[in-house]
Amino acid sequence: MVNALGGLLLIAVGLVLGSAVCSGSEAAIMTTTPLQVQDLCRRGVPGATSLKRLRLQLGRTLTTVVVINNMFNIFGSLMLGSFAGWVIVEQLAWPSQWVAIFSTLFTLLVILVGEILPKALGARFNVQVSLVVAPILLHLTRLLLPLVFILERLAPVLTAQSTHVTDEAEIRLLTRLGHQQGRIEADEAAMIGKVFQLNDLRASELMMPRVAVPTLAASERLTNVEAVLLERDDPWWVILGEAVDHVLGVASREALLAALVQGLGGRSLAELSEPVVFVPEMIRADQLLMDFRQHSNRVRVVVDEFGGFAGVIDADAVLAWLAGWRPLPQSQ
Repeated sequence: MVNALGGLLLIAVGLVLGSAVCSGSEAAIMTTTPLQVQDLCRRGVPGATSLKRLRLQLGRTLTTVVVINNMFNIFGSLMLGSFAGWVIVEQLAWPSQWVAIFSTLFTLLVILVGEILPKALGARFNVQVSLVVAPILLHLTRLLLPLVFILERLAPVLTAQSTHVTDEAEIRLLTRLGHQQGRIEADEAAMIGKVFQLNDLRASELMMPRVAVPTLAASERLTNVEAVLLERDDPWWVILGEAVDHVLGVASREALLAALVQGLGGRSLAELSEPVVFVPEMIRADQLLMDFRQHSNRVRVVVDEFGGFAGVIDADAVLAWLAGWRPLPQSQ
């Protein structure tokens, strides 16, 4: 009788532990993100390759876990109930009410120790648990492949691949939550938010308008404007022709002062200017950054819809706004 009771308790503990392992494994794999898996594979962590394979066929993986878990929870419980009735009633000669008490206690144990607690631990230590169970679960998936294949044919939704892709709104939300939890600095969170606003800003909102742009006449000799260059520290000058919209080039203050030192003061500003690059005032800020990256010219002349001179913009203007050194335009 003692052996029968010990066997009953041993089977009960085994069923609870089996259910706990399945529940914890399911929670761990479900909460492990693709980015975490990619990082683990990049670092060559043992078990990462198996975990990646399981994540690639997540529907099949979950089917395998559910099948094994239900073997413990349903089939195992039925067998345990029958065995418990035989042990308690026939071997121990206890009243049949003890069978109901044992079943109730076992059900509560499965719910608490076999489901709730392991799922909480699996979600909390998802990466560690996933790396441990992934190789084992991969072999079990292969072993149960005939049964899983039949279930996939009966329910095609099991094989459907997740099409969810992280979008802008989700990244913004994750950034805000990361900042609230102290994992992302305030300036980092602000900069991430500004990155997503780049395609909403136009050159007309970040440029220096024409009325504020320093200009020089193309016909002037460098010597004649030496005093102006020394007095003002504007980094760029627009070289104009006879009309205000006739932009012939751009010249940096640094280059003009260097030309003075080299004895080129007798040359005209038209000769010393750089070729001008025009951009429309409606060009997006992100496109501007790509343009600055692809071409060495450090400043752009902005023109309106009629081709008129509207202002100038350089990469510093975009980066200054992105870094928070320049306030958000009023239109935003």
